[in-house]
Amino acid sequence: TRWFTDRGDSTARLNYNLTTNSVVFDVGGFEGEWTQSIIDRYNPYVYIIEPVHQYYTLLSNKFKNNNKVTVINCGISNNNKIAEFYLHPVFPDGSSEFSNSPGNQLKETVTLRKFTEVINNTVGDKTIDLMKINIEGGEFFAMPDIIESNKIKQITDLQIQFHHDCSNIDNPKEKRNLIHQDLIKTHQMSWCYEFVWENWKKNV
Repeated sequence: TRWFTDRGDSTARLNYNLTTNSVVFDVGGFEGEWTQSIIDRYNPYVYIIEPVHQYYTLLSNKFKNNNKVTVINCGISNNNKIAEFYLHPVFPDGSSEFSNSPGNQLKETVTLRKFTEVINNTVGDKTIDLMKINIEGGEFFAMPDIIESNKIKQITDLQIQFHHDCSNIDNPKEKRNLIHQDLIKTHQMSWCYEFVWENWKKNV
C-alpha cells in the first residue's frame, strides 16, 4: 500500500543521477516498460537481460532502432546452466525457475549464465551506473556471485526486488538478510519497501 501511495513506479524507480553516457542493466526485462521509461528520461546505454524467448523477441523488436540498447537472451544465476522456467499463466512477469505453483503447467527451457561473465563480456570493468534486478527468486543465487566476485563494486545504484512467494525458495527472509549483511560492506540502502523494491547506493 505504501508503495502505491508513494507512486514508487514513477518516482523512486526512475529518480537517478544518470546521463546520456550512463550504463544501465535491466536484469529481467520482461516487456521493457521500465527500460523505456529510463530511456525517455535519460537516454543512457542499456543492457537488457531476458531469458524467456517470447519477451526477448518482443524486446529485440521494440528497441531494434536504438543502437544504445543491447538485448541478451539469457537469465542470470550463480553458474552457467540450462534450466526449466515455469511460465505463469496469470502473471506472465512472474515466470521463473522457482515458481512451480498450481496452474504453472507451461514450461520453457532457458539458458542461465553467471552474471559476472555477462558483465565481463559486455562492459568489462566499466562502471554500471544503475542495475535493476527482478528475476523472481533468482536474485538469491545471482547476488552472492556478484558480491563474492567483487563485481558489486562496479555498480553505483542497485535497484532490486526480493521475492518471498517463490514455492521452491526456502527461508527467503533469512536469505535476504544474509545478502544485506554483505551489501552493507560496499553499499548503503537508500530506500526500501520490504519485498517490493529497494535500492542500494555505493558508498562514496
